[in-house]
Amino acid sequence: MSVMVKGKVCHYRRLNTLEFTSDRKRMSVVVQDRDGQIWLYCKGAESSVIPLTEAGPINDTLKHVADFALRGLRTLVICYKKLSVKEYSQLAAQVEQSRQTLSSQRTSIIAASYNKMEANLTLLGATGVEDELQEGVQETLESLRAAGIKVWILTGDKVETAVNISLSCGHLKPNAQQLYLTGHNTKETCLQTLNLHRKQVCRERLQHYGLVVDGQSLNFALSASQEHLEAFQDICKACTAVICCRMSPLQKCQVVQLVKSFPEKPITAAIGDGANDVSMIQEAHVGLGIMGKEGRQAVRCSDFAFARFKFLRRILLVHGHWYYIRVATLVQYFFYKNIVFITPQLYYAFSNGFSTQPLYDTLFLTFYNVLFTSLPILIYGLFEQNYSAQTLLDYPQLYTDIRRNVLMSWSSFFQWILFGLWHSVVLYFVPYFMILDNSVILYNNTSMEMAAFGTFIFHCVVCVANLRLVLRSHYWTWLFIGSALPVTICGFIAVTAVYSIVTTTSMAHVYPIMLGSCTFWLLSLILIVACLVPDCAFNVLQHYTPAAYAKLQKSWREVFSTKNRNHYSFNRSGIQRSDAAERQESRVSVVSARPI
Repeated sequence: MSVMVKGKVCHYRRLNTLEFTSDRKRMSVVVQDRDGQIWLYCKGAESSVIPLTEAGPINDTLKHVADFALRGLRTLVICYKKLSVKEYSQLAAQVEQSRQTLSSQRTSIIAASYNKMEANLTLLGATGVEDELQEGVQETLESLRAAGIKVWILTGDKVETAVNISLSCGHLKPNAQQLYLTGHNTKETCLQTLNLHRKQVCRERLQHYGLVVDGQSLNFALSASQEHLEAFQDICKACTAVICCRMSPLQKCQVVQLVKSFPEKPITAAIGDGANDVSMIQEAHVGLGIMGKEGRQAVRCSDFAFARFKFLRRILLVHGHWYYIRVATLVQYFFYKNIVFITPQLYYAFSNGFSTQPLYDTLFLTFYNVLFTSLPILIYGLFEQNYSAQTLLDYPQLYTDIRRNVLMSWSSFFQWILFGLWHSVVLYFVPYFMILDNSVILYNNTSMEMAAFGTFIFHCVVCVANLRLVLRSHYWTWLFIGSALPVTICGFIAVTAVYSIVTTTSMAHVYPIMLGSCTFWLLSLILIVACLVPDCAFNVLQHYTPAAYAKLQKSWREVFSTKNRNHYSFNRSGIQRSDAAERQESRVSVVSARPI
């Protein structure tokens, strides 16, 4: 390899490379110049390199590193060592032998051989590299905060560098009181600091706090004792921002596990762009990888990948909102439409002596889910939007409306079930009692027999199930309305009419006769309106009288909830702690500092 030094090109031959690991926090390269001299150059974090040095401007370099860190620069310390040919041959043989070890202690053996080669270094100096923030980082973090999402920064950088980056991107507010849990070498001193900070956050609950913790202190907080862990959890929950510095990949994973173990059971998302972030990305509920310059390991191990951190805003607040609405409605709609369809068969069993006689024709049993109710919910699941994209971006607090899995809760599920039961009762018993009173309702003065009775109920079931989804939608397009009305309902009428004409079963010519009867259409209209009026009233109550709907939701939660939890809601003004079960709980997003 060739290196230009002060305008002069120097040629070197690389002899060996001591790889970087998250435990070593340094790497070295061994080269030989044209004169045959062998040199070892080492770069890494000052905490891992300085202890290996025996000469050089150590004090001045540490001052420079501290100054660079305060400016938000990412620092590295560089050392060198001159090796004789005999010395290098011995050390290289030990390194090569350690690499060929197959025992369970292989990692520690390799590390020991590397340490021998990197001993007695001479310090050259330090470098500071500016890692500029990507475009839109501050706006993204502000939107996440307004949406009730707590953001933690997990990084391997120095404390000063991480704090400076957090301030510059708006993660840590200037008026927030900073709590430091750093530099602890014993678990006793760590516990004293934890108890001191916990008393402070409990005493002054309205103050904004930001917690800064380093890797060594974090190790005590997580594993020293249960008292350490509980104090650390209480402090983290009370802080609007948490910054974890000098962390190994394993510690990042442990922090995600800690957040997942909170009593509130928050949903975690881990975001990273490097190999050091893979463990936390895989541990979190949702792993997000950013395509950075440090390889594609994070992208390959993530659930979702994108190119810029600012895209997270649209991914969560817009597409996350839309797809949650779509999936939640789709799942519960399938329960609803089958309850409306099959429950009348249960009612009919009381009239036929619980025999095997079906209420519906085989055509209806076969194609109800396949043809007659499939297309509208498919279009809904692909294109539904309860708010426009720009509205969701302008008002990120709308994200709080779908937190705590509110649309997939037991109360929401039983709403669909109750409406399905109501529709089945109306669609079966109104025609049933009408026929008991007078069965002659067709235009040719013939009575409605079993085939006509089942066909009439199924006709109303198809209309109600599809129209109920139309009323549920907030995004009426020609595609969606066309799939529900002309395609599905009118298609059902056409298919059933043709089938009734060509079949030789009990359905022969039944449906065309029914279509020619005014009583059939009038009764169908009455039944559809009777079914959907409560749906419309409930939608009005939900969207236009939120106070009354909130009271109704509270009473339903008291009936269907299994336990009450403490919840934490986070907004622009700070963190508000509440013990009331009806408060919204905040979700926690665990974010690596490197993509920022």
